[in-house]
Amino acid sequence: MLLVLFVAELLGIALTNLENSCRKEHEAHISRIHEYWLTSNRTPANNDESVALGVAHTGRVITAAALVMSISFAAMIAAQVSFMRMFGLGLTLAILGDATLVRMLLVPAFMRIMGRFNWWAPKPLARLHKRFPISSEFTPPSAPPRPGTDQFRLSVMSSGPRGWL
Repeated sequence: MLLVLFVAELLGIALTNLENSCRKEHEAHISRIHEYWLTSNRTPANNDESVALGVAHTGRVITAAALVMSISFAAMIAAQVSFMRMFGLGLTLAILGDATLVRMLLVPAFMRIMGRFNWWAPKPLARLHKRFPISSEFTPPSAPPRPGTDQFRLSVMSSGPRGWL
């Protein structure tokens, strides 16, 4: 009986750790919202718009990643070992719940409620950031060279055969 309780506790801890390590697109989700916030006038209406645009631009990526991971973890449900079945079902439900409830519903709702305080930092951390600035500014890619120019010929020649595949 004690062994069953130990395995159940171990399964919960392992599921939580594995699920959290698999879900790393949260940084891209929040970063995209922050990029829109930085380019705005930083008003409450702009906060709502930044959250909506950030979710709209990252929603497909998050959903696709969750779907791929859920399908691969759901394959473990077909295993003959009951521990692997529990693990597969737990991870599948955790990933789907995280992608739908947390990333697409709770995070945007909470960010809309918090408004400007989404980007607040404690004074020591703000001073550290001013002293050692770490920027995540978005720089759009430059326009590709036009056909018929020397830059275009050089880019095609330097890309080699991989550029054609």
